[in-house]
Amino acid sequence: MKKESGFIDLYERDCMNVIKDLPDNSIDLIVTDSPYRTTQR
Repeated sequence: MKKESGFIDLYERDCMNVIKDLPDNSIDLIVTDSPYRTTQR
């Protein structure tokens, strides 16, 4: 799923598939969410 606004595009898909379709040098920021409880000690 791709959601577009005037400034950003949000993709809700497997990142490896999305990256293949993006032009070179077109990414400014990637935000990720790590798996639940992987950062707790």
